Amino acid sequence: MNGRERILIALERGQPDIVPVWEMAYNEPSIIGIARYFADADELPEPKLVMDMTDEERFKLLGGLITFVRELDLEGVTAISLAPRERLDHDHIRDALGVVYHLSQFGEPYPVNGPIHDAADLKSFRMRPPEEADFLMLDVLRSTFPEKSIAYHMPGTFKLSWTLRGAMEKLLMDYILNPDLSHDLARMVTDYCFGLIETAFAKGADFIALEGDLVLFHKGDGPWSYQDIQTDARMVYVTREVPGEVSYLVTDATTLSVQGMGEVFHADDPTTASGTVADQISPTILSLSSAGVHDRGVGEVLLEIPDDGTFSEPRSTGVSKLVLEFSEPIDPLSLSSAIVEVVGVDANSGTVALNGVSTTVSAGADPASVAIEFNPPLPDFARYTVRILAVTDLGGNEVSGDADRIFTALEGDATGDLRTNATDLSRVRANRTDLIDPSAIDEVRSDVTCDGRVNATDLSRVRARRGKDATGISLHHAPPWPCGGRRGWRSPGSTDRTNRTHCNCLSPRPTVDGSPSC
Repeated sequence: MNGRERILIALERGQPDIVPVWEMAYNEPSIIGIARYFADADELPEPKLVMDMTDEERFKLLGGLITFVRELDLEGVTAISLAPRERLDHDHIRDALGVVYHLSQFGEPYPVNGPIHDAADLKSFRMRPPEEADFLMLDVLRSTFPEKSIAYHMPGTFKLSWTLRGAMEKLLMDYILNPDLSHDLARMVTDYCFGLIETAFAKGADFIALEGDLVLFHKGDGPWSYQDIQTDARMVYVTREVPGEVSYLVTDATTLSVQGMGEVFHADDPTTASGTVADQISPTILSLSSAGVHDRGVGEVLLEIPDDGTFSEPRSTGVSKLVLEFSEPIDPLSLSSAIVEVVGVDANSGTVALNGVSTTVSAGADPASVAIEFNPPLPDFARYTVRILAVTDLGGNEVSGDADRIFTALEGDATGDLRTNATDLSRVRANRTDLIDPSAIDEVRSDVTCDGRVNATDLSRVRARRGKDATGISLHHAPPWPCGGRRGWRSPGSTDRTNRTHCNCLSPRPTVDGSPSC
């Protein structure tokens, strides 16, 4: 029985012929310190961090590791990623993902600054794809030791999440104060970690050693997905396959199977439990977009409304349809016009009269999407707040988190600066095309007439709207929810809260006596 067989049998809870010996990790001084008993001094580098070594010194370091693993007849050895790190100064380094670490003479470097500070950073952040050179150590060890077990040491989802945030306490606070950010971050790093695992197995790794006390997914033989991730270092909610229930895996030290490639164990004493619990996770809004239909076969194109109040809808279709994407499937029985509250302020700081606008709410093609349609479209040259209320998931949990958006209806504002002027004419000219690309936002915004092309017709439409300036429209000029609503305020001139004709906001709600009220 060789070393590889012994370790694999042990990981299967079997009994090998002798106890296998494997050390999870070595740093540079320990490799050099042990290897000097089996190699000449000129065959080893001077003790220093690997990032400060030349390529020749790095190969000497790897050679020293190989030498003592062979001489000590260890059953296994660990490979790590060789993704580049750069020294910033005497005390700080930065890794390939953009995380800055403080070097310590007493232990591992610890993160002090991550590339993701808020949701905007996460939206624009892209994980660096692993490169072939990152797996060089794994390739060398696998080819050198076919008879030994090779572990691949990599970050787990929890540690990678808080590392990208720059500190563990930041992610722990996110769980309470910013759950949307923590969930989206977990999704991103989980995809990344699974990619690393798949590549490591393909290159011959026998098992995975994860950094820290982590939880990963047990994919098993089932069609698992992870629409929601709630990580508290002991539990991960994996999927919703039964309405109102969440399938889960609880672990002290994770056992996972990745796409049938065999079981992988986190160190220590793996214990697992699985089952279902009542779904207690509230849905959140992932995105809210304004939809417009363009001719010439382009079809419906969404313009996402960011949560910063800067968005304007420039197309002649106006704000006629909003599309919401939620974090999980929504119960269609919870959808009605009552879930939408809209209030608008016009250029004269007056409340926009919306009593003539009807609202239709329906489930989208995706179970997690919802469409809100206004007929006629919300009046142009005005600023609006839309708020979503009482939408529930299949488990009956109401929407939570940030559930409102502020936007402006301003036809002809191709540049999105809340003005229609010569700059918009220049933008339209610059985007002239016979057929717009629905993925090119500037072309979509320049197709003001929504005929699927950008031409003289759009220029004429912008000229007709020229001179409008919505930068001075503020929702602070009027109370946010006219006619009472949640804040108990009535719009000026409203003498009777039960009279819909005097109500200037959408989605009436019944009063205690059953009469409608905003």
